Amino acid sequence: MALLGIAAAVAWAFALGASEEKPLASWSFEHGTDAWRAHRSPVAWSKLKAHDGGWSLKLGARFPGPASVWRLVNVDVDLIERVVYHVYVPADAPGNIKTLLFLKDKDGLWFQHFCEESLRPGVWNTVSVEVGPLSPYLRPSGHHRLWSSVAARRMNQIGVKFFCEEEFRGALYLDQVVAYRRQAGHPPLRVLNLHENALRVGRYEKFEVTFDLNRSVTNPFDPEQVRIDAVFTDPGGKPIVVPAFYYQNFVRRLKNDREELVPVGAGAWKVRFAPVALGRHSYRLKIQHHPDRPGHGEPEALTTGPRAFECVASESRGFVRVSKKDPLYFEFSNGQWFYPIGHNIHSPSDDTTRAVNIQKAIGADILPNHGTFTYDALFAKMAAAGENFAEVWMCSWWLGIEWLADWKHYHGLTHYNLQHAWKLDHTVALAEKHDMYLHLVIDNHGKCSTWTDPEWEDNPYNQLNGGFLAGPEEFFRNPIAKRIYRKKLRYIVGRWGYSTRIAGFELWSEVDLVGDSWSFHASDVRAAPKVQWHDEMTKYLDQLDPWHHPLTTHFSTSYGRIKPTLVTLGGIDYIVCDAYRGSSKPITTYVVATAAAGNEYGKPIMVTEYGGSPFGSKIPNLRSDLHAGLWATYMTHTAGTPLLWWHQFIDADKLYWNFKALAAYHAGEDRRGKGYARGVVAFPANQGDLAALALQNANSAYLWVYSTTAALAMPKPGSAPVYKGVSVRLKGLQPGPYRVEVWDTYKGGCVATLKVAAKTTYLTIPLPEFRTDCALKVKPAK
Repeated sequence: MALLGIAAAVAWAFALGASEEKPLASWSFEHGTDAWRAHRSPVAWSKLKAHDGGWSLKLGARFPGPASVWRLVNVDVDLIERVVYHVYVPADAPGNIKTLLFLKDKDGLWFQHFCEESLRPGVWNTVSVEVGPLSPYLRPSGHHRLWSSVAARRMNQIGVKFFCEEEFRGALYLDQVVAYRRQAGHPPLRVLNLHENALRVGRYEKFEVTFDLNRSVTNPFDPEQVRIDAVFTDPGGKPIVVPAFYYQNFVRRLKNDREELVPVGAGAWKVRFAPVALGRHSYRLKIQHHPDRPGHGEPEALTTGPRAFECVASESRGFVRVSKKDPLYFEFSNGQWFYPIGHNIHSPSDDTTRAVNIQKAIGADILPNHGTFTYDALFAKMAAAGENFAEVWMCSWWLGIEWLADWKHYHGLTHYNLQHAWKLDHTVALAEKHDMYLHLVIDNHGKCSTWTDPEWEDNPYNQLNGGFLAGPEEFFRNPIAKRIYRKKLRYIVGRWGYSTRIAGFELWSEVDLVGDSWSFHASDVRAAPKVQWHDEMTKYLDQLDPWHHPLTTHFSTSYGRIKPTLVTLGGIDYIVCDAYRGSSKPITTYVVATAAAGNEYGKPIMVTEYGGSPFGSKIPNLRSDLHAGLWATYMTHTAGTPLLWWHQFIDADKLYWNFKALAAYHAGEDRRGKGYARGVVAFPANQGDLAALALQNANSAYLWVYSTTAALAMPKPGSAPVYKGVSVRLKGLQPGPYRVEVWDTYKGGCVATLKVAAKTTYLTIPLPEFRTDCALKVKPAK
């Protein structure tokens, strides 16, 4: 409650309960200002007035402007039940001076209680404000989040503010600010306000449970303090365990040309589940809560009664899996082939020097930092161009959830960034809306590197930041670090594991660049802890994730960086690497070699970064890399298209047509398990700089004929080479009639259909006139 009145009456009321309350913190100003500061007002240590003892804090007031004092607090505000403070107002002051108590976190999130009763002049006024986690008196200011134990836990400032509509210049005196500890004792552990999003849920679609606990949980992200699991039972009686997670809702807006999230309502617990079996499901919640420090004393425990819902048929294709028909490719749960077509949109904006230089070269700016609003536009354009795949990063500057507390909206180890978590929710919803799939990168190399794109200096594990690791390589060895990291994985699976739109989890981007030097990767002995770490974490994820999303880790530069001891682990389901090139070799050379290297492991392989060198390239080279990279890769046993890194360049240069053309060519195809191999292509006559790539079996083929010059640097408009009277010869096809489709790789349509016959093991195909390159489909004539 909020209590305000003259000294005698209030002091009596206060004294009645004083013996039962224990101060958690108090500021009496007997030895100075106790680090209290004023905002736009003079503040001084004074003995002119005192409520108790001989000194108080003197605050200069110049009404009608507000006057306020505040200080940092180093106690857990979640443990405070109420705050009491005493204010002396001079006898000659107006009788309508009012006060409020405020609490604020490091990012400026503000809660306050405004006392409607005016302070009385000429006496000491005692103000008491209830600030416990269930207090209805602390209201949000500038946002819509409701006060809770989690919000309280993050408060690090306390302050008092004064207002008056009349003019007055004088001094107010503040004394005996006391924060009283919450009393022990509570009712039995209970689940409150439980509700489901639906009682009939489509197969592979989201079933969501939302609920509260009748407990103040200081850190809802630490399963050692509170562990909540939903135990589902499918129609066949199989138990399926899914971690619950803590959630805060937000609304978004653009402010000062940047995305800003505003919290709304109270935090809540959620469970997300995607049923894979048709029929009746039931679930229970299993809760363990340590009211004291984790590991000390017996936890409270509760298992709820069963609740049920029905899983019905849906149009969902299900989850992405390594194909059972062909281990070099992906497929959905329903058996349909999935061939990823897309590019890398790691974060909405890239203001690195290399990205800025590329944009300047085409007369464009970098994308504004509009966060998820930028993704709204990018996903819509990608989907319209036939793209179905995008890589996004949980990096410190975008969707990461755990980082140094000095950064805005971060709170250190095992305290997760709920703003970024909400943004990832939005990104997953965008993928659903546009029928796209996400390659989710959990960590990028810089977080644990001191030598390449280093971010170790800001890593919360770093002992210089209050962590416990002397260097980044210790992250992969230290058992405590592994235990903390598993908690993050638990949250990730609990919050996003349900989604079919997560095609796969990548543990590290450019894992060969973590550590203190290249030798942490090059030396098998030095790299052994990193390999062991991946073995442990992939096994943990496989045990934790009921839907068994494919797992991988990523290598920089090119296929030459792939580490066999790592990618042959049973928990690494597919292989991903870069394909950056120098200026002398075309991208076609790299994608063909990448496919060959990856196929040796019998797992899907994809290029998830490419485009010139890691530092950019000339614009004609980037344009040719995008175009030639897509088409050359399709003619190999690579699981999906390569993902160009420079997404702002694609957008500003309006290059989405490249994807649209390939997507049209790919539509309706399925080459899994059909014995395709690299084809042997020849030209009956000398054709200058033309070359060809083919993927074929005994009775069909995919073929791309291209200018090697254009594959190195895209010609300027109007100067592209035109080829007439060209024929290509495929070796290894069975004799018989064939139907050949010739495709325009720029507009994405079939421009000619030919009927040709193979009389021996050779099939000679006369091509119509084409510019720069063309693609073919060769199939038996009906």
